[in-house]
Amino acid sequence: MFKRTFVLALCLLSFGVMAVVPAMAQEAEEQWEFTFGKVVSVSNDQITISEYNLESEQEVEVTYGVSATTEFINIEGLSGLKPGDDVEIEFKEVDGQKIAMALAKDEEVMMDEGIGDMMEEDMMEDAGDQPKE
Repeated sequence: MFKRTFVLALCLLSFGVMAVVPAMAQEAEEQWEFTFGKVVSVSNDQITISEYNLESEQEVEVTYGVSATTEFINIEGLSGLKPGDDVEIEFKEVDGQKIAMALAKDEEVMMDEGIGDMMEEDMMEDAGDQPKE
């Protein structure tokens, strides 16, 4: 009796593993890749950027499709981008085409002298020094 129960449990476990492996493979296919570069051109449903290709060791232009599910960060949409803007893209490949899943505009924080001075004073106070007058 114990032997039959053990064999049955082993068979059920085997079938369970066989069901999990394809699900894990599908999940692995869903992984996104990351890139960044400068915008070259933008249309209604795609963006082309200039990015560095490690294999060829040169800048290349790559086009990414954009869909209704693309998440935009620091921008309202593609209309908020212009050539020369720095962007970061998380994408996946579908049937040989790169599809942007998330697209972020890199915004440099411009600090005027007043804000920079205030930050310097805060850092000096934290270190126990007195700000210059």
